[in-house]
Amino acid sequence: MKHARKRRSYNSTSVLIFHWENDNLNIITGENRLVDIFCRVYDFQVETFTIPLVDSQFALLLHLRTWFDNNQGKNVLKIIVYSGHARNAGTTAFRWELAGRTDRHGALQGPRLSWWAVREFLREFAGDTCYIFDYELLVSRGSNAIASSSDSWPFSKALVDTLRDLDGRPATLAQIYTKLSHWAQQTQAVSCPIHVLKLGKPSITIARAGVPNASLSSDDNKL
Repeated sequence: MKHARKRRSYNSTSVLIFHWENDNLNIITGENRLVDIFCRVYDFQVETFTIPLVDSQFALLLHLRTWFDNNQGKNVLKIIVYSGHARNAGTTAFRWELAGRTDRHGALQGPRLSWWAVREFLREFAGDTCYIFDYELLVSRGSNAIASSSDSWPFSKALVDTLRDLDGRPATLAQIYTKLSHWAQQTQAVSCPIHVLKLGKPSITIARAGVPNASLSSDDNKL
């Protein structure tokens, strides 16, 4: 078993949180709590965006480009949070489509966009980016169940409570994931959160802005 460790400080951390205009999961409740934690406890720069129902993908890409242009460089940690419905649109790869609503069978309804295309677009920007996909993506990925507003609230609350308990102290994303997994086991949640590490990249440490060792890259992967 081998442990590698690499450290690099960030000058700042910027967060973009977005959801759909036609959201039917009461996303805004959990989103507001997350905004409050990131702003008040962590002193991060936080911005929210609502995906419109007309030209949805173009509007999101345009907003993302502006946001990345305003937060350029490898010294800025970017955190992107999506809350809403999602489904795998491919048969050979995970090509996720995002939407604000589903029918009773779980099929996406109304406007949707290709996260695969968005992700490819974001590859051109330098620096580290953490993606947090909340609610339906995790539910469908873990158990193929259909999310509702009652499903979404427990995970959102667990994430906010975990960050509040940390109170801005340094913690890697892997450590935060471990706490959320423990919560899922204790509460017998429908699905367990999923943590996907980028190969060859360290787990990112987040902390309150200005705290020693805040926002460092720290490789806690076990190889």
